[in-house]
Amino acid sequence: MGVKKGVTVIVGGGYHGKSTLLQGIERGVYNYRKGDGREFVITENTAVKIRAEDGRNVEKVDISLFVNNLPNGGSTAEFSSENASGSTFQAANIIEALEAGARTLVIDEDTSATNFMIRDMRMKELISPQEEPITPFIDRVSTLYEQEGISSILVMGGSGAYFEKAHTVLKLNNYKCTDVTNQAKEIAAKYPEQQEDAFTKHRV
Repeated sequence: MGVKKGVTVIVGGGYHGKSTLLQGIERGVYNYRKGDGREFVITENTAVKIRAEDGRNVEKVDISLFVNNLPNGGSTAEFSSENASGSTFQAANIIEALEAGARTLVIDEDTSATNFMIRDMRMKELISPQEEPITPFIDRVSTLYEQEGISSILVMGGSGAYFEKAHTVLKLNNYKCTDVTNQAKEIAAKYPEQQEDAFTKHRV
């Protein structure tokens, strides 16, 4: 089985192998030892696992691709914090990975900040553009690939928001993987997201 370049979404029920597959991909950048279970797992060597983590120190990282218009007027072009939030850490994690030459981002929703990954229409309606400094990853994932050639592999078990963005959708069922891209695209077309709204029109 091969995972193509682009935006790949891995879906499936709980305990069906989504995170296990992602861990294999994540660790496939390293040389394996015979019998360690990764003999047939090879990942391009710039791939980086991205996650959120509260309380991490961030020092002069340009996170303006994802975070702007801070309430205190602080700059995000050289953002520093001794106690970054989960979403800010995840933004910094991505930028640092790209600066180090990463061509593939590996992301699991279980270790991500929800408000960094997605923002639904109801929340966009309630929280105005002036009140929300975070541009969620879903609004940048296509641009990263189309303009910069940065692929993303994402495990999503609780939201189908990325179906519309995905080039490939893989489904895990009892640890067996099948390509369900066509079905996911049909579902995305059946329940379309209204991307062009007041929130996205005012984003930088």
